[in-house]
Amino acid sequence: MALSRTALATAALTTAVLAASLLAPTAAAHAGPAGRADVGSPAMGYLLGAGSGLAHSADSTARCTAGFLLRVNGERQVLASGQCAGPAGGAVLSLVAHAGLNIGTVTTNGLLPDAGARPLDAAIFAPRPGIYSGREFLTREGRVYGLVTSVASEGALVGSRYLRSGKGTELTEGVVTDSRLIDGQRHFCGDGPTMAAGDLGGPVVLRGPRAGYFAAAGMATTVGDDGRMCFLPMGTLLTRFNAELGRPGSD
Repeated sequence: MALSRTALATAALTTAVLAASLLAPTAAAHAGPAGRADVGSPAMGYLLGAGSGLAHSADSTARCTAGFLLRVNGERQVLASGQCAGPAGGAVLSLVAHAGLNIGTVTTNGLLPDAGARPLDAAIFAPRPGIYSGREFLTREGRVYGLVTSVASEGALVGSRYLRSGKGTELTEGVVTDSRLIDGQRHFCGDGPTMAAGDLGGPVVLRGPRAGYFAAAGMATTVGDDGRMCFLPMGTLLTRFNAELGRPGSD
């Protein structure tokens, strides 16, 4: 049974911060890539990474977490939960360092009837010019834990340890335990902390062979009947939007 948007995207829940056994953050909150100045400055724009906070203009109380940077038909796009993105053309807003900042426009929402395929709780949006979107994997406060540089093989997911970033639960860790059908879509589920308010759309990654580098595993979208966090795998998401992992940039 999937939790409602009210339970996952609206309620203000207090959760414990993950124990210090995880990777130490590598940069200050919402700092840009190496060498960039404060992301709030007009010259440098705003860093939009995997784990940034999101809302949409039609329902700004539906607060969620940004997914991975993609490239679709040569254009920058960013993954988000369909529940936290309005219809195509709607504005996407920032929540964290620049509350209410318009950071992009919805391109496609897989939950809406005009999406042209089986409903999928996933959307993509185009960042505005000047909004720097990168491969940084961010925590709730916007601290950079590393870079997402590859896509994890679905065949390697079950049994692997994962990290998940979410606006409700900060940074959590667990093991991918199984795959299952939820609402007709294949999901993978893990034994780490369950999802909380603000976590929808959050990026799930596997650690790479080098410290600070990660492989994109999927996007957290729901909670299974057993209470486990479940995510849509990257293969499903990339296929749906005819996408590939994106390249950092601001135009």
